[in-house]
Amino acid sequence: MVASVHQDAAEETRLAEEAATMEPSDDALSKQATCAAMSTGMSYETLSAFFEAAGLGHIGKTSFYEFQKVFKVKTMEVYRETTEAALDRARNRKVYVATDAQYDTSRNGYYCVVTVIDQDTSMVLHQGVVTRVDKELQEKHNGSTVMSEVLGTRRVLGGEPARHRPGLIEKLQTRSAHIDEVVHDNNIKVDTVLRELLPNAVNSKDLWHETEGKIVEPTRVLVASTNDPEIKALVAYYLKKRQDANLPGSFGAMLKNHFYHAAAACFAAGETDPMHLHARFVTTFFRHVCGDHSLCCGKCDPGGDFPAIKRDGAAYASLVALLKGTSEV
Repeated sequence: MVASVHQDAAEETRLAEEAATMEPSDDALSKQATCAAMSTGMSYETLSAFFEAAGLGHIGKTSFYEFQKVFKVKTMEVYRETTEAALDRARNRKVYVATDAQYDTSRNGYYCVVTVIDQDTSMVLHQGVVTRVDKELQEKHNGSTVMSEVLGTRRVLGGEPARHRPGLIEKLQTRSAHIDEVVHDNNIKVDTVLRELLPNAVNSKDLWHETEGKIVEPTRVLVASTNDPEIKALVAYYLKKRQDANLPGSFGAMLKNHFYHAAAACFAAGETDPMHLHARFVTTFFRHVCGDHSLCCGKCDPGGDFPAIKRDGAAYASLVALLKGTSEV
């Protein structure tokens, strides 16, 4: 007992000395960064390397891992409370959900988090994590991170029977509820899982992915193949701005930016019809290429050398024909 008291006192002294070596601003920043690091799964080594590179103080390794234990427990408690509340709000009704995966990095991510959200309440119903070293991912898919979302979707919806972990489908059934429609991105392999686990549910694509392939991709193809001098000048302009991108990709990045802001405008206005998105994008895009950037969400600053195309020229006509025009253009 005495030894334990001395150990606790020594630990308090060590922590106090450690805190005394940091400036007040460093201390606050250190605590905030530690919480942020833990919420993203960052290790102590990565966090400390960041602080050392920035010339800032940081908490010690022992303190980090002690805090991590508390952080994990509290996080799981909050997760269970909020998801149980979300499931209870879905009781006795048809549930319309959206699902997607998020990776910790853009390429070859270690963590893949699959989340299912109730579209009526905007609450998270269930969530699952698949890591790059997952045993099943390694054995069945050779560790392919592309398949992490597929495996995660299967587990989140169907559960893990071998580990006695129920999935969302079972959790909803115990509340006399069922999934009536699933909205997700354009992942064909996820489609297969959904057809297997939810054969009677409507399988839908989200507004972005449903429409992007019908608008952005055909436009990009036209731009890559055209010999029209005005469009080629426009492409060259974007190629110059993005030296590391290929020709269609440079112009395509502009297309996607404007399409994204059109989708955001639709969401803000409560517009769910794909034709609304089509009209907003076409209107903004055509005004942009003609040099009118008043509808570009205030984020478009092409500069004085922007090679605007003429509204009465062949380039404009070919683009209108491709996108089938609109009375709002």
